[in-house]
Amino acid sequence: MPEQVFAIVLIFTLLGVSGYFAWRQFRTLQWLKTQPQMMPEDRTYYRRQVIRRLMGCGLTLILAGLLIGIFAFGVMAGLDQLAAQGGQARKDGTKLTEEQQDFVRFSFSYLGVLMLVLFVLLSVVFVDVMAIRRFGMRHRKRIRDDRRAMLMRQLPLLRREREEKE
Repeated sequence: MPEQVFAIVLIFTLLGVSGYFAWRQFRTLQWLKTQPQMMPEDRTYYRRQVIRRLMGCGLTLILAGLLIGIFAFGVMAGLDQLAAQGGQARKDGTKLTEEQQDFVRFSFSYLGVLMLVLFVLLSVVFVDVMAIRRFGMRHRKRIRDDRRAMLMRQLPLLRREREEKE
C-alpha cells in the first residue's frame, strides 16, 4: 500500500512538473518573438533550449505513463508473486509455466523500456546542462572582451590626464 501511494504521488508530480515546464517553454517562445534585437546565436540558443526542454517534458510524460502501466498491468505485483513462488519451486524442482515465462519476459521488457526512457531523459538533461555551460562561457568571454576594449579606449585618456597633472 505505501508503494502505491508513493507511486501515485510520483506520477502526479511528474505530470504536474511536465505540464508546468512545457507551459514555461511555450511562454519562452512567445517572449523570443518580442526580442528582435537579440543576437542570432542567442536566439538559436533559446530556440534549441526550448526544443530540448519540450523533449524532456515529453519524456517525463512517457515515464509517468509507463509508471501507470506498471500498476495497470500488475508488473511489480506479478514479479513479487513469482519471486515468492520461486523459493518453493526450487525446493520442489518445478519449472515456470509457459504463461509465467511470458509474463516474466513481458515484465522485463517493460522495465527495460522504462529504464531506456529514463536514460534518454537524463541524456537530454545532460545535453541541456552542457549547452547552458557553453552559453555562459560565451557570454563571460564577450563581457571580458568588451571590458578589455573599453579599458584600451580609456587608457590614452588616463595617460593624458596623468601627463597634464605632472
